[in-house]
Amino acid sequence: DTIEILPVHSKNDGRDQFPKLLKRSKLPRNSRLPGGGDDSMEYYTWKDLAIGETINVFGRSMLIMMCDMCTRQYYESKGVPLNEDLPLKLEEEEVILQRQIPPYNGFGSEEDSLRSCTGGINPPPPKKDLAKMRDKNGVIL
Repeated sequence: DTIEILPVHSKNDGRDQFPKLLKRSKLPRNSRLPGGGDDSMEYYTWKDLAIGETINVFGRSMLIMMCDMCTRQYYESKGVPLNEDLPLKLEEEEVILQRQIPPYNGFGSEEDSLRSCTGGINPPPPKKDLAKMRDKNGVIL
């Protein structure tokens, strides 16, 4: 009649590794505040828990997606078959982004405007004209 909720974190997902989301205790069905229960309060039992069911954990809806082998064997010994585990990662649709070049606005040359759209924030310096540098070497204005 007690429930313990452990979060599943992947490596380097940016979340703190808390050992438990809910320590092993009785979980009330309709309570929003922990510890504010009566003796007449209804609690979740093992019969209420199944894969694919949603439970209310102190105001948060949580979907039961999988269980371990020991839990599965316990349910089979009681004559209650469980569904297959649900996949933890949902398949996301790939979003294809296409760049749209804005129209020329009149400031600078059109090549400058295109460069600011296709390049990074700091574009590389313009390439030096080596032939011109060779021809003009030593010329003083």
